[in-house]
Amino acid sequence: MYRIFISYRRSDSESFSGRVRDRLRAEFGRRSVFMDTSTILGGAKFGEAIAQNLATCKVVVAVIGKTWLTTTNEGGQRRLDDPADWVRQELAQAIKSDAVVIPVTFGGAAMPKDNVLPPDLQLLAERNAVFINDADFDSDVAKLIEACEPHVPRPRRWPLFVGAAAILLALIAGAFHFIPSKQEFHGIRIVPDQSLFGRIPESPAAGTDRQRLYLVLTVGSKRVEIDDLTRKIIYVGKALSDLDDSKGQEDIQAARDEITHGFSTSAEVDLVPVLHRLNDPIVVSTLGVRPGDTVEAEIGAFEPDARKPMARCRFAIPTPINRVAPVYFLSRKSDDCQTVR
Repeated sequence: MYRIFISYRRSDSESFSGRVRDRLRAEFGRRSVFMDTSTILGGAKFGEAIAQNLATCKVVVAVIGKTWLTTTNEGGQRRLDDPADWVRQELAQAIKSDAVVIPVTFGGAAMPKDNVLPPDLQLLAERNAVFINDADFDSDVAKLIEACEPHVPRPRRWPLFVGAAAILLALIAGAFHFIPSKQEFHGIRIVPDQSLFGRIPESPAAGTDRQRLYLVLTVGSKRVEIDDLTRKIIYVGKALSDLDDSKGQEDIQAARDEITHGFSTSAEVDLVPVLHRLNDPIVVSTLGVRPGDTVEAEIGAFEPDARKPMARCRFAIPTPINRVAPVYFLSRKSDDCQTVR
């Protein structure tokens, strides 16, 4: 039974809402968080699914971006003024129910005043909002998690004596390896962001008429070099066959959401081919990255007599990891990246 319902406007906050969903699922369990695009099955009646799940949820998270209030339909009418608008219907039902409604604003959006809301949503303005900024995403989302905790039970943990027995059996077998479910980890994705992506060619060099780029990845004493970098996502982890099961597909979707968010502020890069390359990445499995490792990356160009570095980055994989599919952006603008002039 779902306990947290995420209400959002797709044109306003789909990618951001996906990030919030992933963090809430990591804390409260996958089956505790409802979000229409990833929860409603194909063929289901959309309106019935929305109403049924709203009726059982204890917390409704209302995600509000800069265009949430002002988005219009094809006739120029503000969508929020349409009684048939799904966002309006969701929140109107939530306000009438016993659910705790938590507005979440992001991207500099302001909490709307009651006088700009339809009558059945005006009580939303009285709810205390959680403000989330990209720069402080982790700490800000922690405030949202804290607000949900009194109303949503966390996943059941194994009793202490069961855990002790499992440890004893593992030790007898001569191996002990335990990673909680929310820390399941296949590897990482490294994606050249807007500042570099346009300079990377679509395919390997056919001759000498274009600049060849290289990528060097280092983890501890292990080092991998890619001498003819193309526009593919670099996947550092297990073999791709490990991503074919249902968990792997969830991992890929989490990476897709993260990459979409990472590119959402730029119109210079077409996201479709970027995301398509998730299915055909450059695979670097020999590094064997694990939570706690530090990955160093250098991207540059081949000059006639030497290599010319363009950017150097260092990515620390957190322990415990806070998302299933960590994505790191190679950038000449990132705080994690040292620009080479």
